[in-house]
Amino acid sequence: MQCRTTISLAILLMASMSLPAHPHCFIDNRYEIEIDAQGMRDLTVSWRFDEMFSESIFADYDANQNGRFEENEIHDIYNEAFVALKDYNYFLDIEVDGNYFSVESVSDFAPSIDGDCLIYRFHVALQVDISSARRSVSIMCYDPTGYILIESSPQLGISAPSGVDYSADIAERMVEFEAFGMLPVDALIITLEAN
Repeated sequence: MQCRTTISLAILLMASMSLPAHPHCFIDNRYEIEIDAQGMRDLTVSWRFDEMFSESIFADYDANQNGRFEENEIHDIYNEAFVALKDYNYFLDIEVDGNYFSVESVSDFAPSIDGDCLIYRFHVALQVDISSARRSVSIMCYDPTGYILIESSPQLGISAPSGVDYSADIAERMVEFEAFGMLPVDALIITLEAN
């Protein structure tokens, strides 16, 4: 009996090691883009986390359990549950005219609580001048480790003045994930030019 149990556990363990990895956290991603007469000036990213991850952040950081984050709590979330994402380019893969754009920093980090969900909102200074040529910007949001599944919303907030022509399209791109290999990710493709 002991030998059969040991063999069964060994088989179960080997089978579980061959099972594919799966995400442990889920994010609904949304972009807001500000365009002025000179071109793109700001990218705002909003992440809505799943209830389970959200609850863990609420329990750890909403110390007074009042349903909102105070300044000291925001400071702690930023330092302990956000700033390390810089090593992953804040999960953003951005190209301007086919050239990689490194997100060196973000601003206006604002975590909030919306019902049972945690919201992260932050700005990326993405300035794309359109004075001399038509420009193209590609934005993808994904976790290359596969630990977090990020779904980008097709709803897009764009503010632009008259005198600027732009289009926004979604294109599927194949991306290498550490845990899964090649998988498709939706890329937001924005083209801009002065008219």
